[in-house]
Amino acid sequence: MAPPGVLRYAINSLKPELTCVQLRCHIKTGVAANRQGIHFVTDNLVTIGVFAKPKDGEANKAVIDIISQSLSWPRSDLQIIKGLKSQYKTVALMGITGVSNKEEYVAKLRNRLGRSSKSRLIPNQK
Repeated sequence: MAPPGVLRYAINSLKPELTCVQLRCHIKTGVAANRQGIHFVTDNLVTIGVFAKPKDGEANKAVIDIISQSLSWPRSDLQIIKGLKSQYKTVALMGITGVSNKEEYVAKLRNRLGRSSKSRLIPNQK
């Protein structure tokens, strides 16, 4: 079985459609302001650099802002569901409706993250 990827979809057990996508992130705090943003997208993680220090939730807010801007996703539909006090976080992208092809949708999100990265998208390795 392959390890979970950078983006995973979650399906509500009562409804067969896609309802949430989980994004696995590695956060680097205290980067220079001009380096803030998505640095790398790999098969397993999205590396994000934030200027804010991990104090009083400032870095977590910056992570949500960066993901929201990168994916054009409403901030209200983003939530850190794992790793609030860790540099490794899982962010839930909620508010998804009307998706028929889950794998294609997740691939589009991954490509959007890669296009907004400051460095590069590291291709899938199979």
